Amino acid sequence: MDLIVLAAVLLTLSLLALALWLYMIWGRGFFWRLGPFLPPSANSGEWPPVVAIVAARDEAEVIVRSLSSLRRQQYSGRCAIVLEDDNSLDATAVLARGVASGKGSGVEIIAGEPPPI
Repeated sequence: MDLIVLAAVLLTLSLLALALWLYMIWGRGFFWRLGPFLPPSANSGEWPPVVAIVAARDEAEVIVRSLSSLRRQQYSGRCAIVLEDDNSLDATAVLARGVASGKGSGVEIIAGEPPPI
């Protein structure tokens, strides 16, 4: 008797799960394909300016690679990079200044406040 009850419960749960998935697929109209669709911009030919802000503390191992990757981004509008050196104890600021010193780098470096005590 217990085996029959268990089988009925499992069958009921399986059918419920199947019904939910069928609703999600057909009732919600292929929900996984939906996304945030934005209307066309009024000034569709002009890209807005973008600023990438990078907060860095003791990131000497990766800062050159990170900033170089940001500089290689393909963006049609104006793009600037601001690195905030959060009082690094390593060579993060020195290495970042090396990247920023390149011609037309678009990288600005600012010093952060000391961390609170």
